[in-house]
Amino acid sequence: MRHAIAKDPAQFAETGAPDAERPLTKQGRRRMRLAARGLAALVPDIGVVASSPLLRAVETAELIAKRYAKGGVDVETLRLSALAPGKSGSLLLSWLEDQPRDCAVVLVGHEPHLGHFVSWSLTGLRDSFVELKKGAAVLLEFGDSVRPGRARLIWSLRPGQLRMIGALGRQD
Repeated sequence: MRHAIAKDPAQFAETGAPDAERPLTKQGRRRMRLAARGLAALVPDIGVVASSPLLRAVETAELIAKRYAKGGVDVETLRLSALAPGKSGSLLLSWLEDQPRDCAVVLVGHEPHLGHFVSWSLTGLRDSFVELKKGAAVLLEFGDSVRPGRARLIWSLRPGQLRMIGALGRQD
């Protein structure tokens, strides 16, 4: 999943703070809460939410974990350097290989890193053909082998589609 809408990079740069500290906007948080509701409806059992160490991804991961906690699911959240922009997809695949296979893992990161990772996971080729909008999600299934070209695409949803699914079952 790509992180939710964050503050404008140029405006945030004027604060003098590093881009890694750029937070989500109020609108980004509101939309992600609804998208997380949609994600939970589609994937009810997750074990971990791993995010890039950049603040906007961490905040997105926390919103996702809170949604699952409302459903009674205890979710581990962690910051994963392999999800930081510019990191090798091999690091992420290696980490995924070590995860239990009995539940889903939610990865929260950035573009173009996530798009490259999804493309590589599906085809084994380094050519990217996937671009994720802020708040969009892709569900991949690896089966027995977490290797490039071994993933299977289950679904790919734009943020508006996730929010629509979330709004259908809105109870709180």
